[in-house]
Amino acid sequence: MRNVLFFLFIPLLVFGSADRNTSDANTTKSKKEKFSGSSIKEGKTDTIVVKGAVLQGQVTGLTSQGLSFSLIYGRGSILISYADIDTLTTEHSYHIFYNGKETVGKISGLYEHRWLVIDQNGSKEMISVTDVDRFILSIQDDNSFTNKLHNLIPFWSGNVDLGIEIDQGGVNKRKLDISGRFEYHRQRDRIVVFGSRENDTQEVNSSEGWTVTKDEYLVNVEGNRFLSKERREHLFLIAGFERDAIREIASRAYPAGGAGYKWMPTDNFWLMMQLGVGGVFNNYMTYGRNYYWAAYGGGEYYYTFFQGVVLRGKIFFMPSIVDSHSSWLFRFNSSLAFPLSNLFALKLTLEDVDDNNPAPDIGNNKITTTFSLSFTF
Repeated sequence: MRNVLFFLFIPLLVFGSADRNTSDANTTKSKKEKFSGSSIKEGKTDTIVVKGAVLQGQVTGLTSQGLSFSLIYGRGSILISYADIDTLTTEHSYHIFYNGKETVGKISGLYEHRWLVIDQNGSKEMISVTDVDRFILSIQDDNSFTNKLHNLIPFWSGNVDLGIEIDQGGVNKRKLDISGRFEYHRQRDRIVVFGSRENDTQEVNSSEGWTVTKDEYLVNVEGNRFLSKERREHLFLIAGFERDAIREIASRAYPAGGAGYKWMPTDNFWLMMQLGVGGVFNNYMTYGRNYYWAAYGGGEYYYTFFQGVVLRGKIFFMPSIVDSHSSWLFRFNSSLAFPLSNLFALKLTLEDVDDNNPAPDIGNNKITTTFSLSFTF
C-alpha cells in the first residue's frame, strides 16, 4: 500500500462522503432539488415529452445518437433518440459550442427532431444537433469551479495521476509515479496526449547510498480526423516515445498511421478500433540499435458505470511485417477510476508491456499495477 498516498486520501474520502450525504439528504427533501445544490438555482427543471410521456430532470449532453437526460426521480442518465422527442424545453441555460461559434441560452424547442431552438432573452436561434461540439451547463446555473473550468476550456479534458510510496525499515524505498492524459476534441478533430514518469530508488545500506530500481518515461501522442459529423470513421496518426533503463531500453520510438472506426452504442460506452502500418525504432543500452516495419492493430474503450466510476483502456499490437515471431511490440493499459468528488478520484491502473527484449536475463513481459490519486477535469 502506498503509505503517503493513503493519508492524502483520508480527507478526500471524508469530504467526498460528506458531499454525497448532503446530496442524498437534498434528494429526499424534494425530487426537484436533485439539481438545486449550492451552484444550481433551486427548483429548475428541464421538461421533455417522449411519445406522449412527460419527463422532468436535466439535459446532460447531446450526441449524434440522441439526447442524454437525467431524471429528477432516478440516478444516472438515459439516452433518448431525437426522433422520439415530441417537445423539449429547459429552465436551465446552456453554453453551446457549434461550428466555431458559441451561444448561451435556454432550449425552447426541438424543430423537426434535429434543430435546437435556443431562446436568448427573447431572440431565437436554431442550431442543428449534428453541429454541436460541446454542450455545457452555463455558469449562471452552476458556478462551481469544475463547471467554470469546463466553460473556460470547453474542448479540453484530462487527468493528472500521482502515486507516492516511502518505506522505512530494513530497506528504505522511495517511489514516484506521475502521469497525465489530455484530450482535445473539436468538431471532427481529436488529439490525445499521454505522458508518464516512474522513478524508484532504494537504500539497503546507508554507506552504499541509493540505488535506482526503476527509470521509465512514456510519451504518446495521437491525432484523429473524423470523416463525418457522426464521428465514426476516421484516420489516425500515432507517435510513441519511451525509455526503460532497467529493461536496457535507452529510447524507443514507434510511429503509426491508418484508419479506424468508433462504435458508440450507448451514451456511456464507446469502442474505437484501428488498423494501419508503422515502424519500431529501438536504441538499447548494451545491444545497439535496430528497427523494423510493422503492422498496427489497436483499440480504445471507455465505459461509465453508475456513481461516475469510469473504465478506460487502450491496447495495440505492432508485429514485424517481415518476422513477427522475433520482433513485436505489445502494449495494454486499463484503468478504473472511483470518484471522490467532482475533481478527485482514486484510480487503479493495470499495464502490460510485452516486446522482444534482447537481454536474456530481463525477459519480454512486464506487468505493473498502480494505485494513485487522480485530478480530473
